[in-house]
Amino acid sequence: MKKVLAVAYYYPPLGGAGAVRLVKFAQHLPRFGWEVVVLAPKDAPSGARWEGEVLRGEVIYTKYIDIFGPLRKRAAHLAIPREHLGPVRRHSLRTFLAWSLNEFVAVPDSRVGWYPYALREGIRRVQKGDIAVIYSSSPPETTHLVAKAIHRRTGVPWVAELRDLWTQNPFYRRSFLRLWVERWLERRVLKEADAIISVTKECCKRLRKDIRTSSVYLVRNGFDPDDFLSVRPKRFSKFTIVYTGTMYYPYQDPSPLLEALKSLVSNGIVPKKNIEVIFIGTDISPLKELLKGSIVSEIVSSLPKVSYFESIAIQRGANVILLLLNKRISGLLKLYEAIGSGRPILAISPDRSGEPVEILRSLGVEVVSEPREIEEMLLKLYKDYIRTGGSASDVRPESRALQFTRQEAARRLAKVLDRVSSATDVKREPMVGKLREEGC
Repeated sequence: MKKVLAVAYYYPPLGGAGAVRLVKFAQHLPRFGWEVVVLAPKDAPSGARWEGEVLRGEVIYTKYIDIFGPLRKRAAHLAIPREHLGPVRRHSLRTFLAWSLNEFVAVPDSRVGWYPYALREGIRRVQKGDIAVIYSSSPPETTHLVAKAIHRRTGVPWVAELRDLWTQNPFYRRSFLRLWVERWLERRVLKEADAIISVTKECCKRLRKDIRTSSVYLVRNGFDPDDFLSVRPKRFSKFTIVYTGTMYYPYQDPSPLLEALKSLVSNGIVPKKNIEVIFIGTDISPLKELLKGSIVSEIVSSLPKVSYFESIAIQRGANVILLLLNKRISGLLKLYEAIGSGRPILAISPDRSGEPVEILRSLGVEVVSEPREIEEMLLKLYKDYIRTGGSASDVRPESRALQFTRQEAARRLAKVLDRVSSATDVKREPMVGKLREEGC
């Protein structure tokens, strides 16, 4: 069995979407002839922690230095007496220092303090002679700098994966100078990769155009059927509509849903005490103006971010999974979990276009945009809920949904690893037909 060295910041005990993706690759790649050796930081800062089992395998945990730590301490002990600074001035100075640290020190990101330790341990591991391919996954982009340096020093082929775009990310916020530097760095780094992977068709197209390489492959995220079968659904006492993950308002706008709910509740069609909408892991403060003085405000609530498996349990127990779609935001990870949950999906898209819409339509899921359509769909689902005594219609994922599983993603990644490992320079091969085959 061949081995791939995975350079990744997010791996248990760190959590998050990046950790889930790599854990699933480590779980499923062996059936396609690849064993994953993980290179990850130890005791690194992260907002999310992993909760759940991880398959045993080789993991190299390295030292990690938070470059912002010492600099923050220095900034906190400026030789300017606090009494000489008013509250506004103190705030402005802190804001400026934070901006300066992020703008000029954290290149390409705030995790760059991991670079020397990851590089040293990565080279040591590759020099044992059994690593066939180096694989790096971003964000953070520091992983690509590490992988590129190992690739250069050892000659082992390298596959760079961008789960999110780098400088082309629609939410990328940098000064003109920083943007110019990072665009130069992005092209310089990624051009050396033997292959590039991303998770959506649109991201693949942008990378092919910007990096000017045809060696770009589509390896989607997905859902793992075993995870959904192993988790006990959370029980709710009301007809519950659930949204999980970050909501980028106003790009993802629940206003049509709120209008539909207002009509259903105010007209007495659905009793207010019988229905609730829960946003999990996102800030709903932008909705305060929309909810102000509305009868709907009493049925809308939020919960803090939960673990991957808690999220699955909640989705399995919900009566409706809410998806807010927008062409600027792929939202595909939550889409796959919604498909895997087996629960009815309420997909709202203003223009009913984009890759998520295409995927849902291929599975026979209706995509709506107008409050009236949403109202009709919710009323039908609510009647099913009443008829079944409080249980939602449990729609099992069909066989055509299997193309969106984690197992299928691992198979696609294995094909890329096979090609790269069997070629001295994959960029010399004619790739157009192969790209079509991969759906990118």
